[in-house]
Amino acid sequence: QKYLLPMWTAGLLWGFINKAESEAMLSSFGVGTFLLRFSERMNNGTIAIAYKQSPTSVRHYLVKPNDMSGQGHSLPQFIRETSSLLQFLRLTITENFQTNLSLVEKHQALAKIGTKKKPTTENKETNHYDEEIHELIAAVHIGE
Repeated sequence: QKYLLPMWTAGLLWGFINKAESEAMLSSFGVGTFLLRFSERMNNGTIAIAYKQSPTSVRHYLVKPNDMSGQGHSLPQFIRETSSLLQFLRLTITENFQTNLSLVEKHQALAKIGTKKKPTTENKETNHYDEEIHELIAAVHIGE
């Protein structure tokens, strides 16, 4: 998954913590708060989502390959589309190696992760290049 590194550096992917640790971390936060971690039972980098389902319940979901299959689907997109996931419990480390927890609304946290850049009018060189290629191909076919 190409989105794991930006999620890791943003503090959105906690890494290797187990179910009990994730439940303890989420226990004092509100319904819809979640964190991402690596599955402890799968050793292939599978992501698990621990989320606060109710004031007294933390649930765990193992992200499946078909959750992220198809055009435009990725882990960030899956999170955006899952209504029970509201806010990330973000973990950051300070310069003094202290841990800092913060809540970040999921759309805000994923604003720059997993979105495709659309061509803009500022990117005329690339657009012009594409037009030249099409014109060249057309000229070659006409000259045959």
